[in-house]
Amino acid sequence: MIADKWVEAVKSAMLPIAQPADAAPMARYMKDVAPFLGIRAPDRRRVVLTAVKNLPTPSVDCLTEVAQRLWAEREREFQYAACDVLAHHARMLPGSFLTHPSQYLLT
Repeated sequence: MIADKWVEAVKSAMLPIAQPADAAPMARYMKDVAPFLGIRAPDRRRVVLTAVKNLPTPSVDCLTEVAQRLWAEREREFQYAACDVLAHHARMLPGSFLTHPSQYLLT
């Protein structure tokens, strides 16, 4: 399934660049709402977009599943990665997709 490849690619790209020493300060800065891997935003965006660059083009349903699965991970950077993936493919998302983000805004 394409979503499996996307989620695995994102996770495989992010985990090696985790900086545990940065994780605690990042979590504190965000009021400890979630654990962090310690990955800075520019590095996260770079590895996420590079990891999915050569994967098959996802459908809207696939993007939705990828975002939901990344959002379900404990570490906050995976939730940010879900946003990175959606933002990168924003042009292909129909207006009806706007029913999904409420779950992302409220968690």
